[in-house]
Amino acid sequence: DLSHNALFGPVPSSISNLTSLRRFRLNNNNLSGALDTSLFFGWGEITEIDLGSNAFEGKVPDLDLEASNHLVRIDLQRNAFNDFGALTSSSCRDDGTQVALAELVLDKNAF
Repeated sequence: DLSHNALFGPVPSSISNLTSLRRFRLNNNNLSGALDTSLFFGWGEITEIDLGSNAFEGKVPDLDLEASNHLVRIDLQRNAFNDFGALTSSSCRDDGTQVALAELVLDKNAF
């Protein structure tokens, strides 16, 4: 949890190398720029992504919920996103398990 730390600048793409990450919390910082789509790939165990209350802009990256088996919550509120990427999912995966996402928070952006 690196929230409330006055971090600034873009999120480094190398963060996607943390393949065992379960919670990704960088909310309430001064992070900025566009989010790279590759940022969210390879996190099969991730349950929460919280990037709210920063200064991210541009398009919300494409999200493949079927590839993120355990992702329950995504919080991108209070940024400057102005477009939304593809949200890929079906209610059931090929193996019969349910997609887990329960909360997607996007309020206070520039949509």
